[in-house]
Amino acid sequence: LSAAEASAGQGNLDKADLLLSGAKEYAQTRYDRARLYRLLATHMHLRGRNPEALDILREILPLMGCEVPNKANVCESQLSEQCNAIKNYVDRNGIESVLTQEVCTDPEFCETLRLLQLQFYAAWRGGETQLAQLGLARMTLLTLERGNSEMSPFGLVGFGLVAVVKLKDYELGYRFGQVAVR
Repeated sequence: LSAAEASAGQGNLDKADLLLSGAKEYAQTRYDRARLYRLLATHMHLRGRNPEALDILREILPLMGCEVPNKANVCESQLSEQCNAIKNYVDRNGIESVLTQEVCTDPEFCETLRLLQLQFYAAWRGGETQLAQLGLARMTLLTLERGNSEMSPFGLVGFGLVAVVKLKDYELGYRFGQVAVR
């Protein structure tokens, strides 16, 4: 996996794909499978093959506890549930409470947030804006529930966008943006 990541980082996606094609049999742990699938989905996304990237994410994210819905009504329902859970958390604890949370070092948690970030990118660029927003909302709720990671600011500022666009709550969106940059 490391060699494939290095090849991709150097812009050699063909070599990275070749390395990844043989890596599935060696990905024994859930974390290794998540990393592998993230790399596969990233390569699809970088090639503009966003529907294929989303198919890969639909396969791995349930293993990490996050379903990626195929139907718009299911996506809308899940997005509403996530938004309500975030608003309830903020009402109980305040947005600023995220600033005092411990940094979560669990590699599976961090990898889940990376996968959800990729869900945002692939869905957004593929024209599935609700699915993109769902990825941001999930990143935010996981951060609120489990702690911060290097991916948390992306999810928090992204949820600021969701708060403005979906919830029409400009103050909440601004507050999430402010917390994300601290």
